[in-house]
Amino acid sequence: MGYEFLDEYNGISPVLLLYFEGARPMPIRDYMWEEYLPILEQFDKNEEKSKKNSKNN
Repeated sequence: MGYEFLDEYNGISPVLLLYFEGARPMPIRDYMWEEYLPILEQFDKNEEKSKKNSKNN
């Protein structure tokens, strides 16, 4: 799971590309990014917490 911003993906430019386990990447067009950015910020915070917890164990 994860995401990245790309200049182009399958004819979509620019694009936010979302990755999920067991699924094809999901491209998001730039006019939709504002709906996804708060979710991605929370995802990043959760990933940081998870990494910290795994280092402490």
